[in-house]
Amino acid sequence: MISTKIKNRLSRYKPTRIFYYFVLDCLTYSKFKFTKLFKNNLHDSLTLKEKFDHLIKVLPSHQRKEEFCNFIEFLTKYKPKVIVEIGTADSGTHLLFSECLSWQKTMIAMDLEIRNRKTISLFNSNQDKRFAISGSSQDKNSIKKLSNILGEKKIDLLFIDGDHTYEGVKKDFDNYKTFLSQTSLVAFHDIVPDCYSKTGFKTNTYVGDVPIFWSEIKNKFESFEFTESPNQDGCGIGLICFDEA
Repeated sequence: MISTKIKNRLSRYKPTRIFYYFVLDCLTYSKFKFTKLFKNNLHDSLTLKEKFDHLIKVLPSHQRKEEFCNFIEFLTKYKPKVIVEIGTADSGTHLLFSECLSWQKTMIAMDLEIRNRKTISLFNSNQDKRFAISGSSQDKNSIKKLSNILGEKKIDLLFIDGDHTYEGVKKDFDNYKTFLSQTSLVAFHDIVPDCYSKTGFKTNTYVGDVPIFWSEIKNKFESFEFTESPNQDGCGIGLICFDEA
């Protein structure tokens, strides 16, 4: 309780918040830097779900195991080599993408504050090229930085998990679809309504207006949904095959 109160107070101000997460990153980095047994177990894991279980012990992720692993298995058919994630939180999902997709990729993380870069650097089984853009995804400078990183390349997989307001999700889709090709994939996280929107009972889950935007866009493209249950409290991944031609 006391540690939670201290964390909440530190998180109110950007300088102290950045310092707080920097210290946590250093501590987590030190913990796993010298844990050879953990790394060996990670590489010896035979199933995708085992790997998922190992990786979320390193960095937390707001993903449900069953639906995310099904999503990853689907992606293996397409083998996206340029992945952009908008909204990385603690970088847990970014780590999952990097380690669970077993080929070399260009990974680009974008968020207001990029966290746990030291820790994530410990794990790079596929020799991914990693970039981080700190700033709002809706800021022109962030879009310009992404353009500079991509050069002539297109995004193969755009994973949108940032601003959960209707306007925010729509802007992220509209702003970044210019970097897509006719073979690109776009995924939206939190497509399932949360408990509060369905019953009025608040939990720690928040999906905002993502389900509304998803219900509008999924019928305009070939689409797929990855969920554990239609009655679950939020989460869920919606995927469209982008082709505006």
